[in-house]
Amino acid sequence: MLVVLLMGFALVVLARTRNRIVVVTDQAVVVLEAGLFASRTPSGPVPLVRLPRRTVLGPPRGFVGSMSLAGEKVWIPFRHHKDVAAANAGLAQL
Repeated sequence: MLVVLLMGFALVVLARTRNRIVVVTDQAVVVLEAGLFASRTPSGPVPLVRLPRRTVLGPPRGFVGSMSLAGEKVWIPFRHHKDVAAANAGLAQL
């Protein structure tokens, strides 16, 4: 019975998970939808959101930090916190 409950919980979590790829260039911040299992590959040809480059990201806090991006709460794994900091530092150079 416990196994069935755990599998049901896992399915609910997977169904609600939305993976995003955030691409920061010198001109824009682009948010793409990513696949559920292939989270490093965009799943659609059209960006979900295109924001101006002056958009400040984060800062995420904690092991899996959250931040709001275009009205959506996104979770940033700790290994990518340095990437968010680098994107924000790049604003000073523009």
